[in-house]
Amino acid sequence: MINKTLLKASAAAYGVSLNDTALDRFDQYAEELVSWNEKINLTAITEPDEIVMKHFVDSIVVLSKVDIPKGASVLDIGTGAGFPGLALKIARPDLNVTLLDSTEKKLKVVKDIAEKLGFTTDEQCPADEFGIPYYDMDKEAVHIIHARAEEAGQQKEFRERFDYVTSRAVANLQVLSEFCIPFVKVKGHFIAMKGPEGHAEQTAALGAIRTLGGSIPAQGRPHQESPARLNRGGHVMDKTQLEQQNALLQQQLEVFAEAIRQQKLAMEESDARVAELTDIVNHLSEKLRDRDELIQEQEAQLNALRSQLLTNGAPAGATIQKVSNGDPLKSKN
Repeated sequence: MINKTLLKASAAAYGVSLNDTALDRFDQYAEELVSWNEKINLTAITEPDEIVMKHFVDSIVVLSKVDIPKGASVLDIGTGAGFPGLALKIARPDLNVTLLDSTEKKLKVVKDIAEKLGFTTDEQCPADEFGIPYYDMDKEAVHIIHARAEEAGQQKEFRERFDYVTSRAVANLQVLSEFCIPFVKVKGHFIAMKGPEGHAEQTAALGAIRTLGGSIPAQGRPHQESPARLNRGGHVMDKTQLEQQNALLQQQLEVFAEAIRQQKLAMEESDARVAELTDIVNHLSEKLRDRDELIQEQEAQLNALRSQLLTNGAPAGATIQKVSNGDPLKSKN
């Protein structure tokens, strides 16, 4: 369904490498997302290329901005259709990903999609004898939590249990911080995925962030590149950053151009194959016409022979058998 070349190249432009298994899973993810979206409202984005750029790439670009170690525990709050959590799991199967949402029907959809992608799912994280969640490096597991974030964050089995907490398109940063920071381990990280309004929200949320025990690293402050906001925080960029941004945009343009070229080549190959098949069909049709003409000619000869038999009687040397009572009578003319 999706253009895998576009996805792979766009991810590579951000330094994220996707293998064939990941690309196949993203392709199936897109198909399932569009199919489920006809039954339940999950997303307004359903065009293949938009799914690639606005859902998949926008989710996994976190990996180019934050160095998440192998086996880290990641909680995605307000996962919705699985962004960014399930997308991160596809790109990095080694991560121990938990998806939390307050809408049960959306979680059922995400659970179904995850299982069709080959992941195992459970609705409660594995826990030790004291009820504290742990992660056993099961690369094929995705954990599902149906709960309200503001309530789950106060429960001992979830409070301060995750290395990384992510959230995308859920609430403004002040409210989001109150939802998410309680889940973060000491020395852990909350990655808030924000758009152009990110810096203004950050300023308004500073008090809440500090009250909750959080702090904003230097790279997340104004005039610096913010990994938490994926360089979309509305802050001022210097000349070097602008050049890097332009270079990245140029790479993306090249990716689109290459994708279009590949599509044109595929269409040309398809047209050539259609022309070849058309020639074969025409040739076979011509042979069928010749055969029909031969059959008609032979039928005409046969009819002529039958007419001759009816007019002249049996030809010399023929044997006629009597079919009424009596012995068969044989005579020669």
